[in-house]
Amino acid sequence: SVPVLSGPGLRESSAVIMPTSRPGSEPVEFWVEGSRRDGTVEEFYTLSSELGRGATSIVYRCEEKQTQKPYAVKVLKKTVSDLPLERKLRSEGE
Repeated sequence: SVPVLSGPGLRESSAVIMPTSRPGSEPVEFWVEGSRRDGTVEEFYTLSSELGRGATSIVYRCEEKQTQKPYAVKVLKKTVSDLPLERKLRSEGE
């Protein structure tokens, strides 16, 4: 199942979680609404360093607790999570 992200810094955001690049692997992407309060990102992932920051989002390195697989999470400001921008941001990961 796809975890729901919320918690400090993520409560008013949407987030994209993507595996880090690996040779021969296909990119996988999950969009989850960060404003839901069903769980917290810390329940499923260990956040570490900030990888990048822009006007609309912050990208963090993280690791899935259950599998120890590395991921990056892009946290978007809630005001920018409209459909046209969402499509643009999805294309950035490809």
